[in-house]
Parts: sequence; structure tokens; C-alpha cells
Amino acid sequence: AAVEEGVVAGGGVALLRARKALVIEESKNENKVLGLGVSRKFKNNGAAIVFHSLEAPIIKLISNARGNAAYIVGEIEKNTNPNYGFNVKTMEDGDLVKMGVLDPAKVVRTALQNASSVAGVVLTTEALVADKPEEKKEMPMMPGGMGGGMPMGM
Repeated sequence: AAVEEGVVAGGGVALLRARKALVIEESKNENKVLGLGVSRKFKNNGAAIVFHSLEAPIIKLISNARGNAAYIVGEIEKNTNPNYGFNVKTMEDGDLVKMGVLDPAKVVRTALQNASSVAGVVLTTEALVADKPEEKKEMPMMPGGMGGGMPMGM
């Protein structure tokens, strides 16, 4: 995959950086109620949902490494180097390409395409098919013990 389309900075940084394509307008928010003190305007609600879903991988990686995800993601967003990120293995920040933290571009792209495809199918489906639960019938009464026949001991 890396030979075909190259590599991008790993650790979820490429997806985090891709979010900027979804924002129509961005302005500083003085009261810092929304996100990291930034107010964003999107074309539609779908773009807002995708925007927030693209930060989920990096937040999960940092949280699993016991890092402060909100702070680290904020620092990554402030940095202008597109390869700047957080190496969860060494718990250091810096240029992930130089550190060797890479993802094949094709893997990142196809994961995003497949996720959007599944979401589109779910959203446009008018009906879902499922098996109807069968009603459980009561078991018939068990027949009594063996009756008749020759008496024992004969």
C-alpha cells in the first residue's frame, strides 16, 4: 500500500489535518465554550459530524497511552508543520515522519472511503431486513413411564 500511494504522518495526524477541508469559516471564540476556543461554520450538519469523527482516532490513541488528549490535539492544531504530532510509544511530540511514525496513504484513504460508504448506506436505507423472532411454543407433555409388558423377574 505504501509503495502505491506513499505514506503520511501516522498516529491519526493525517485525518486530523484533513478536517480543515470541511470548514467554511473559522473564528476565535473568546469565551472558549466550543472546542478549543474556536468557532467553526460548516456547510451542513453532515460536515460537522465528519469533522468531529476525524479527530476520534488520535484522541483514542493518546487516551490509551494515558496522555491528555485535549491538550495534545490543541498543540498539534496550533503547529503549522503538517507532520507534527504525538508519538504515543515514546510520549514525545515532534515531526512524526522523522520519528518513523507513518501510515500508508492508501490505508488512510480507503478507511475513510469505506466508513463514509457504510454511513451513506445506513442513512439512505428506507428499511432494514431482519429475521422475525419465532414464538416459542410450549413443549408437549412428556409421556409417562413405560407401562405394560411383562412383570419383572420372570
